[in-house]
Amino acid sequence: MSGLPSKQECTLPACTNPALDTTHAASLCETHHHQLKTTTQHTDDTPVSNQTKPTTKPETSAQKPDESKPSDIDLSGAETDTYPTDLVENGSRWLLWQYSDDRKVPRNPVWGYSSHGSGYAFVGAKNPDAWFDFDDAANWVDHDDDLGLAYYLTSPDRNDWEGDDKYAHINPAEDVPEEPHVGLLDFDDIRNPDTGDVAPAAANLLEKLAGTFCEWSPSGTGAHALGGFCLPDGVNALTIDLSTPEWPDAELEIYPGRRYTTITGNHIPGTATSTRDIHGIVEELLATNPGALEAARAAPPAGRPDQFTTEPSTSKEALADIETTSDIQDVFDAIQHTGPGDIHLRSTVTRERCDGSKDLDPSWAQSKSGTRLAEVSDGWVYRKGMQGLDALQVVALEEHLITAVTDYPSGESFWKAVDALRERGAHIPKYESNANEEVSALPLGKLDALDGDQRERAAASRDIEWPSTGEARDRLRNRLLDAVRHQEEVVIDAPTGLGKSYAVSTEPWLNHADATGNQPVIHLSPTRDSRKSAVEHSRQASGVTYRVLRGRKEACPVAHGTHDPSEKDDDTANMTMNGTPVSQWFDAVCDGRGVPFSTAHAYLAEHNDQDIELPCEHGDDPCPAVSQWDDLPRTQDGDPAVDVIHATHQFAYVPGLTQSCNVIFDERPDFAVDGDFLTNDRIQRAVTAFLQEAGAPVTTWESFVTLARTAYGRPVQGDVLREAHATSARFDHEPSREWYLEHPDAHTLAPALAKAVWAALTSGFDANGRSVGTVSHTPPRLDASARDDDNWSRTWVSVVVDSNNRVCTIRSVPDLSGARAVVGLDAHPSLPSGNATQPPTSSLTACSMSTNAASGGATNAALESFRSVTQSGRSRVASTLTKTQPAFSLNTSISTIRADSTPASLLRVSNATSNS
Repeated sequence: MSGLPSKQECTLPACTNPALDTTHAASLCETHHHQLKTTTQHTDDTPVSNQTKPTTKPETSAQKPDESKPSDIDLSGAETDTYPTDLVENGSRWLLWQYSDDRKVPRNPVWGYSSHGSGYAFVGAKNPDAWFDFDDAANWVDHDDDLGLAYYLTSPDRNDWEGDDKYAHINPAEDVPEEPHVGLLDFDDIRNPDTGDVAPAAANLLEKLAGTFCEWSPSGTGAHALGGFCLPDGVNALTIDLSTPEWPDAELEIYPGRRYTTITGNHIPGTATSTRDIHGIVEELLATNPGALEAARAAPPAGRPDQFTTEPSTSKEALADIETTSDIQDVFDAIQHTGPGDIHLRSTVTRERCDGSKDLDPSWAQSKSGTRLAEVSDGWVYRKGMQGLDALQVVALEEHLITAVTDYPSGESFWKAVDALRERGAHIPKYESNANEEVSALPLGKLDALDGDQRERAAASRDIEWPSTGEARDRLRNRLLDAVRHQEEVVIDAPTGLGKSYAVSTEPWLNHADATGNQPVIHLSPTRDSRKSAVEHSRQASGVTYRVLRGRKEACPVAHGTHDPSEKDDDTANMTMNGTPVSQWFDAVCDGRGVPFSTAHAYLAEHNDQDIELPCEHGDDPCPAVSQWDDLPRTQDGDPAVDVIHATHQFAYVPGLTQSCNVIFDERPDFAVDGDFLTNDRIQRAVTAFLQEAGAPVTTWESFVTLARTAYGRPVQGDVLREAHATSARFDHEPSREWYLEHPDAHTLAPALAKAVWAALTSGFDANGRSVGTVSHTPPRLDASARDDDNWSRTWVSVVVDSNNRVCTIRSVPDLSGARAVVGLDAHPSLPSGNATQPPTSSLTACSMSTNAASGGATNAALESFRSVTQSGRSRVASTLTKTQPAFSLNTSISTIRADSTPASLLRVSNATSNS
């Protein structure tokens, strides 16, 4: 320490340099006088002052900072229909919003009405096609009282569309008109609209912001201030606590852009009527609230279970009256509500800062400066790596229940940490399982393995009532309907023989439009035999309609081999392609090169050796493999064609069969690429052929992998770096249809394999000498009818490469983010411990996703597939097994349908969401 009083030091975290103004509580040192800008991570015990540099202000050429004292501001009044004049006259990013489930959601009446519920069509706020000028937007609001005005705020550097595949076609320079930058200061819960009273801290800030446009929020309980500013690098938003005992929820959220905001026109009298540059005011806020800045820079607590990823369902006040509970969610909620003010720590406070945040010397780690741990408004930040921590983690670290800040207590350690949290002063209700939900003394997985009579005897001996098959099937059916109704991405585990295929195949789905959303139900089986069994269930079910999609060898007689040359003396037309029997040619092209059957079929019709019409086509009647798609999955009117469509897992790659459909997988899909067709030698030849076709600087496998490891394995510059950049730039090359069909080494995965292998080699190797590369891949659109919609046929391609540059594993997972619901049946999640106080583990090992041995632990063969294909982020963890805690994964939820003595009710543990 410098020996200066704290008020005479720079107010930035861990900086002890003298302040320029020793009379001002929020003054900075000379180094930090202008602005804060740090690198993405703090190194251990490195003073922040050694890592900062000035921030570049956004372009606000049309905005000028207000240099005069604001006029008298009237916080008790409002001037209606008063909008920021600069946005009214020159703004081009006006939006319309409409309530949807109590949320203000962008809508566009020009696009018609929504097909999902009531109201106008939903739109993306950053879609330029959805924007209006002010007059047009205001006319719509005048026309329909349900609509409100909003405005899209771009980020200061106008990079809102980068990395977003949905808006890959947007060129900001051409599609987004130049405007002075405008950001948002969003005050929440700072005003009583009945009395006009305003929280003191908010009132002071609004006085300072009177030089720019300010208005009251739609509810009247908040306020908006619009003006030009930016935040330090790596900080996209931050929250400042404005609360007092009288205003417990008052806060300020600061957004430099990349979002939309409602514009009410309820102008605060005395504030400017146009937006101005408020960068200086924001700088002062950052300087006087270093804790908020650190919290914004910190990564969220790592390893937390899904139960902690959403807002608590019960308030802190309500939990204060609960001493014991049979609902484990109360425990999770109480942990989330626990903040620095609720507990005492062993870690020593070394400094209090101007905003109430603190520096601490963590008791579990060595810290030379004594400032490695920061206490911020609602949690803690471990500065080495800028890792956020919650109360349970901090206490678990102090109790040595966990050893790393990226860990989260689980199993027995979880409950020990909960007890320690109570001892430190937190109010956490005691969890007591319901008497009707006793823990099974015998793992239910073992009961599953027994036959019916043995299972019932074993269950009865442990006071567990095992229901009949009919009861269990009813539970499965109800859970399945519920999953489809709520558009879940979920894995429902059920014992072998329960009738998973039967439940899907015999349900009259057309009678459940409320559950299916009037969208088709697609049942995907793992094998042809299991598909046939499912079809037989549908055939025997009364009133159930169904269709079957068959593979090429089942549906097309030419691909089947019926027309291969033979010694039989019959009237069957013999066909070859380049001298090869046509069925073998189909195998080589479709399986060996990954070319879609429809493309190969069309090519054969044009180029077969006999130059004849394909025997599978008769006049205007197309091949059965093509005609089977007529009116599937929907009729010409857009309605589901049948109750259920049966196919095998491989049909998940057909986007037309999954888009907006309810997709149900029977058994877990693997999506591993068949090693018989893509051997390591074949992969090398495919990548080499692609590099040559793309005109890359390197044209052999050896030079390709050498360059990747050389250029990124150690610091390089000059020619090597230029050659590496030039090579990676060719990965987006799109070969012609003829190249895929005619080059002997071509493969439709070749571009993706090149990118994935490159990504793997540039990321280094693990302790097993393996490295993983995963890339998004859009298969070549070889058919004239292929659609160009975003993600229409995207897949995720992963490779595992060893230190000898050999590709050990390839997995190509179809992207099902466009599906309405994705349900997996019987993915065999591992059973949790039989202890009722055992919380679910937060790792993916909670599922029996046994690591693929060939991948050296890098890939998982079960729910990782579901995790990859369901990218939209909806996730629900639910279980009908109330005798034990539910197992779950981080991204795809699992429901366990078991037989027990409790009613068929669902224990809803969380309703987690994520971005991707």
